[in-house]
Amino acid sequence: MRETWIDEHTGTEAVARPEFRTRLRAELAGGIAEPAGRRPPWKVIGWTAAAAMMVVATVAVVTNDEADRRVGPAGPTSSPTASPTTVGGSSLRDRLVDVEWTVVTVDGAQVTAAQPPTFILRSDGRLVGFDGCNRYGFDLSLAGGWTLTGDTLGLDQQIVSTDMSCADISNPVIPVTDGTRLELDAAGVLTLTSPSGRLYTATATGAAEPANELVVPAEGGPALAPTVVATVSLPTGNGAPIVALLPKLLVVLPQTAGRFDGTVLTFDRTGRPLPTATLDPAPAGLAGGALGATDSTLYVFTNSATETSRRVLAYQFDGARWTEVASTTVEQNGDGVFEVTGEGLTLSGQVVLQAQTPDSSAPNAEWTATADRTHVTRTDADGSTKAWRITEMFENSSIPPTPHPFNGGVLYVGNSSGTAAQQYVAILRRDGSSQFFRPNGWQLSGSDESTALFAQAVDGTLRLGVLVEDGEVDGVGGTPQIDWATGTVLDFPLGFSGIDKVRSGVDPVLGEPTADSGWFTVEPIAPGDEDCLAGIEMRVLHWGDLTIAFRKMNTPQGLEGELFWSWVVGDIRGSGFDSFREPTAAPAGSPTGLRTEDGFGVGTTIDELRSISEVVLSDLVNSDGSRSGTLVPAESPDDATFRGLVVDADGIVIGFGTTQSFC
Repeated sequence: MRETWIDEHTGTEAVARPEFRTRLRAELAGGIAEPAGRRPPWKVIGWTAAAAMMVVATVAVVTNDEADRRVGPAGPTSSPTASPTTVGGSSLRDRLVDVEWTVVTVDGAQVTAAQPPTFILRSDGRLVGFDGCNRYGFDLSLAGGWTLTGDTLGLDQQIVSTDMSCADISNPVIPVTDGTRLELDAAGVLTLTSPSGRLYTATATGAAEPANELVVPAEGGPALAPTVVATVSLPTGNGAPIVALLPKLLVVLPQTAGRFDGTVLTFDRTGRPLPTATLDPAPAGLAGGALGATDSTLYVFTNSATETSRRVLAYQFDGARWTEVASTTVEQNGDGVFEVTGEGLTLSGQVVLQAQTPDSSAPNAEWTATADRTHVTRTDADGSTKAWRITEMFENSSIPPTPHPFNGGVLYVGNSSGTAAQQYVAILRRDGSSQFFRPNGWQLSGSDESTALFAQAVDGTLRLGVLVEDGEVDGVGGTPQIDWATGTVLDFPLGFSGIDKVRSGVDPVLGEPTADSGWFTVEPIAPGDEDCLAGIEMRVLHWGDLTIAFRKMNTPQGLEGELFWSWVVGDIRGSGFDSFREPTAAPAGSPTGLRTEDGFGVGTTIDELRSISEVVLSDLVNSDGSRSGTLVPAESPDDATFRGLVVDADGIVIGFGTTQSFC
């Protein structure tokens, strides 16, 4: 049954083609205008000769030129000739590409549409266009593009189009089809002759906008894994604390029964705990949120339980307490977004509290959506700007995101009010590069030029994680947490470090252990089996999915000591053992996101790992389809150290670790 609906903007009936909705969003946003206010689904409008040889299909035809849209199986188009047609000393191809062409006549009749048909032949082989009603172009999921053999255009790709009904457009126009002949005269008028004999003329509108087009993957990208710098226990029954980023501090505002209790947990940027402070006075009302400013002001806002208003307070820190320095009341705005700028705290772009120390040098970032494209723009104090064009590969009805200046570029959370599967974290750099991540449960709590702060509540614990942009974001940021080659985790190598010493470095990052076996003697397994663990006095501590095993051994000086003997992230089999045979098995730990400098960690594919290091996988397949293996570092300081890993049936790393001397 055909699904139809009335478009809320135009009042016309539109036909859903869900199988094509996610196609071609990058190309169809590429510099082609579309009537304002129309949100397009997608459809296939024709098959090229190359596609027709592989697929038999009924083609949806939407123009008045049937013959031009339905291309028969004439065989694949040829490659461009070595000697293309020249025009005024320049090749025809050189004068065609990366120019927006506007169709001015069809069979001699002048085009009078308010938004005339246009098209662009990109130099990289892509095609984008606007037929007067819908945008069209190539399907990004298929190989091939446009070619030019002499003066004949070839399309090695099927064309897909948005599928809007436009009552005011009676004759949509797509002049570029497989087999179209092109002629460009000295005056710059391009004549296009279709295989059926229809004539179009077009003139150059101007150079097409540079294709700085960024496509958000439909799955959002790899999982975000910021560096965990601090953890906070969450009392049962209370809401998650509010977290904010300030120039030198990370602050956590706990809640009790949905209200701020006046306590401020404070950490430095590395996550080192600082003395607990208080808000003076504590905010009244329901906890709403908090934001930090570059002048070290902490803005706190609360909601009224009975009125349509919000209370906003500004606090400054004197080293012991946060003192209120300004406050105001604003009306509730369901779509309003609080944001900190150099002028102060703004709500929907309007300043509601002036900055204590205005900063005219603060950069600004803006998200702008128009009918045919979405731009993110950063403006610096010197007036220079940088823009990125964003295309999202999914339906997006979310509130527009708030972009934040970040290391000369921009960081933002996209589709934050949509489904979890469509949310993503974007990092856009000034050099035009970008990275997109799945949030993976992390929520952005603040950002400045050097650091983005994220918070994640898991199993009664609030974790604070940071991304530090240092030229390349790998999802980790900051100092690497693991050096697998040397067997180091959180700056601690294997050896006689002792439990207390190791905990002094691990606890500030991951919090207190989630499980502790205490000292125990390892029981032997079935008689007759090789067992090098039996009789060892061991203690095993867990921080989420990080497991560290200690054993009692004599030091080289003959003294009894506590040997930091093994660590593993994820599946315990990454240590080389099926288990450490703790008297009481520890519950499955939450992901810590610990990774190496190369970005390797749980969730990395075996192919990705092999691209950065030598790996040997066992031929033995376990009952669950997993396989064990070892890492062979380029330079190993201790050949007796075992570096193990385990991958699942799909080749995804589910555990890795290091054990000293194995047994």
